[in-house]
Amino acid sequence: MIYAATRCRQVVCFEPDPVAYRFLQWNIALNNLTNISSFSVALSDRIGVQRMASFSGNLGESSTSLLSPQPTETTTTAVDVLTLDWSTFSTAFALGKIDLMKIDIEGGEFALVPRLAAYLREYKPVVFLSTHAPYLDENKREPAMAAIADVMSIYRHCLDENRRPLSKAHLTSGEAATQFRSYIFTD
Repeated sequence: MIYAATRCRQVVCFEPDPVAYRFLQWNIALNNLTNISSFSVALSDRIGVQRMASFSGNLGESSTSLLSPQPTETTTTAVDVLTLDWSTFSTAFALGKIDLMKIDIEGGEFALVPRLAAYLREYKPVVFLSTHAPYLDENKREPAMAAIADVMSIYRHCLDENRRPLSKAHLTSGEAATQFRSYIFTD
């Protein structure tokens, strides 16, 4: 986010985890960044309230997810977060064309990306997408990755996190369904 803010006119970011959001706000203020709009909501496939917890046990860590199992005696408490669907947010914020989207939402991508299909088709921003298939039930992983592959098939190029070309078939491979991977999509 800091890197993007030093190179972009405007940065929009979302952080529904209240602990991580406090650190986000602190980081923005510490770096005197005035071109960032941050929202303590989760982008999802619907407007509502959902329970969020961490797979690793503590809010504020990088594994906080809407998919996380309910807290147990070994984890911290979960938190209810506000969710917004993409069309409501993009209309309210009057987004227009975005040049780059980074989507790293700990499994929430499986609900969000299908909702982005029309926007992606119209504007074709570069998309840096991290996938979290291992957070899904085993029998839902391959269909979820196939849905991502279907939406992202509008792009001519698919690269791995090191910018090496990948075939789009990789998105539906067993490796993609069992590992945490990141992809870059460009036209």
